[in-house]
Amino acid sequence: MKGERNGFYEKPKQGWVCFFCGECFTEETDAQEHFGPTPDFLPACLDRATHDDEALLARARMAEAECAQQVSRAIQAELREEVALSQLSSLGTHFPGAISVYEAWCQFHVMEGRALAAEALLREIEKSVPQEYSKAWDTVVGGERIVS
Repeated sequence: MKGERNGFYEKPKQGWVCFFCGECFTEETDAQEHFGPTPDFLPACLDRATHDDEALLARARMAEAECAQQVSRAIQAELREEVALSQLSSLGTHFPGAISVYEAWCQFHVMEGRALAAEALLREIEKSVPQEYSKAWDTVVGGERIVS
């Protein structure tokens, strides 16, 4: 058998030897093709010896279908990522300096707090100097006041 010497397989200086079939692999890609990408795969020589062509073809088709599904999922994920990045980049328009949704929410809450404080201040000013409040309202906003 190829690579066999005294009942043992010779180990190449830089490479791998299959102890099922004795084939030597000096290139990592060739070894990975034979042994599989992870240790839980069956080596190709055992796969061919234990499965007929029909079973191998069925497994190959299933793998191709799974691969196509994964490619489709990856494309959909990329599209969702593009939409999310677009939405994230538009945050800067409405919330200057915000580089995350969290930072935009923080700015929003600060604005909301300032608006609530301003409304409370305006109510107090209206109580103490209603004429000045009405004049200021007309100058700044104009028109009829909306009471909430």
